[in-house]
Amino acid sequence: MLQSRAMKAMLTFVLVISIASALPPRTPMPRVSEDITAVKKAMAELTKAELRYDAKAVDRLLDENFIYVGNDGSLISRIDFIRLTDRSRNPLDLLEITDVDVRTIGDTAIATALIHEKGLIDGRPYEF
Repeated sequence: MLQSRAMKAMLTFVLVISIASALPPRTPMPRVSEDITAVKKAMAELTKAELRYDAKAVDRLLDENFIYVGNDGSLISRIDFIRLTDRSRNPLDLLEITDVDVRTIGDTAIATALIHEKGLIDGRPYEF
């Protein structure tokens, strides 16, 4: 019985090793420094436009496929994000973006960052 369990464990191990060796090698996403610099510059411009409540600049800077992922995992469309660039609806006390990391592959960039934001939205205070 013990020998049977050992054989099953060995067979499972060999099977896992066989599957893993058949997979293509995992390579990190390429990082092209000029693209990364351009994305970080655009993010800085976007932050400045938000602090100026310049919805036209925010509109110009965001790709048509832009999706904002909130700190709670919620998704905000490009149109709704631009609507938040409104001093009367969303006055900001603070907007800091740090620890920006950009990954590129082909013509796609994914940027992540830590955001500290404080203000009012529709009259209700928030901070994250």
